[in-house]
Amino acid sequence: MPGELQVQSKARINGEWTESGAITVNLPPREVGYVPASKRTPSPPPTATLPPRASGLVEIRWFVGLGAGVSPNQVAIEQRVVRQFNATHPNIKLTLQVVEFNQSRSMLADQFRSGKAPDIVGPMGWQASNIFQNQWFDLSPLIVDTGYDTSAFKPQLMDMYKTDKGQIGLPFAVYPAAVFYNKSLFDKAHLNYPPHAYGDLYTMPDGSKVEWNWDTLTDVARRLTLDSMGRNATDPDFDSSHIVQYCFCTSMAVAQPSCLFLGSRQIV
Repeated sequence: MPGELQVQSKARINGEWTESGAITVNLPPREVGYVPASKRTPSPPPTATLPPRASGLVEIRWFVGLGAGVSPNQVAIEQRVVRQFNATHPNIKLTLQVVEFNQSRSMLADQFRSGKAPDIVGPMGWQASNIFQNQWFDLSPLIVDTGYDTSAFKPQLMDMYKTDKGQIGLPFAVYPAAVFYNKSLFDKAHLNYPPHAYGDLYTMPDGSKVEWNWDTLTDVARRLTLDSMGRNATDPDFDSSHIVQYCFCTSMAVAQPSCLFLGSRQIV
């Protein structure tokens, strides 16, 4: 429903609730032709087989709006790319469609349903691409057909953009990620530090070596989470209503790396 939506929240720190805070979000009316997700007819996924080569002037439409790319300085760069591309490819007409972020998802969904989907979508992240996860073309045949050199990308990054549909994207711009950890808390808990190199194994307290993945991180995080009696989250008597040491949290800032923190005294 359009209109004002008030969101209230408060935090529990060291067993005490803070004063609640509130923000008001203005929800715009739905676009004309909006169809609820529960009533939408899914579009068939694209095929990875290359179509016959087109003859004459070919139009390629580039959709921008699901992520970055909508600010005026970014649009100016995108328009320059379009002009330069069209100037050097007389048989191709590249057109740019820039849509505001709050309208981009519904508009792209309408285009998919109507069979008028754009040829190129982006830049965008995984969250946006997963909303339309069955709509992406496998780029593998195009990579082979054009002889595109993917050696500029690390194999691990290429694999991150592979799904059961194939190579659905290229890692031309990837946010870095970092893990920060509190050494003194690890020392106090008699835990080994996280690995410092990709692929290295983590040594558990019993001496066993395991892969450093989300399961291992979760195990370590529980061992670092303490209640007011000093019991960690692996203890059956752990009191989750009186946590005094939080072990794991995430933080993200615009234009900065996403960060993971291990061993944090409190979450702000």
